[in-house]
Amino acid sequence: MKKVKGNGTIYYNHNKKLWVAEYYIVENNKSTKKSIYGKNRDIVSQKLTSIMYDFHNDNFIKENGMPLITLLKQIREDKFAANLISESHYSRLEFVIKEIENSDIGNMDITTITARDLQNYFNSLINRYTDSTIKKVWECVKQGFELAIDEKYILENPFRKVLKPKSRKDTKVLEALTIAEHTKLSKYLLESNLSQEKYKNVILLKQIIEKKKAEGTL
Repeated sequence: MKKVKGNGTIYYNHNKKLWVAEYYIVENNKSTKKSIYGKNRDIVSQKLTSIMYDFHNDNFIKENGMPLITLLKQIREDKFAANLISESHYSRLEFVIKEIENSDIGNMDITTITARDLQNYFNSLINRYTDSTIKKVWECVKQGFELAIDEKYILENPFRKVLKPKSRKDTKVLEALTIAEHTKLSKYLLESNLSQEKYKNVILLKQIIEKKKAEGTL
């Protein structure tokens, strides 16, 4: 099993004119030095930090804390690696994780996040997102705190005290076309050209597929 030794060192290499981050990986009691190079200290530091969290460096986590967003990204990567989520689901999670990362709680140490912090954050979503999106964010954060409990980063789960708010945005009701409307749309698309309706072939193909599915021939 690979582990990271120490917290790593960052310095500027005047000969190479680059910033360098050095750390040691220990495997089978053998220590190997690794280096990260970059023109910007912050970029090198971020990469080193990511490595420390990826290897669950306990000393580093104890000194620097465990950001909520790091746990959420870990959950996503673990699920994808285990083939529990598809590539499309992975991509959809990117929006949810980015929303959380840009919030007040995203980069907070999970040991310092209170139920009030969480409630304030979720309440801030009700004017911006639908119930469906709020639910996705809710489940993502919930899983982060459950992992934090499992990993013993926290002993009590403040998420249990948080109320899931209800969106103030109107829910859009989607209705299927009637047979008459479906026929009228097909006739219009068949008579139009691509300069008028550039997605006509896509819509017509979708209609054919849906018809075959309904007939049980696909």
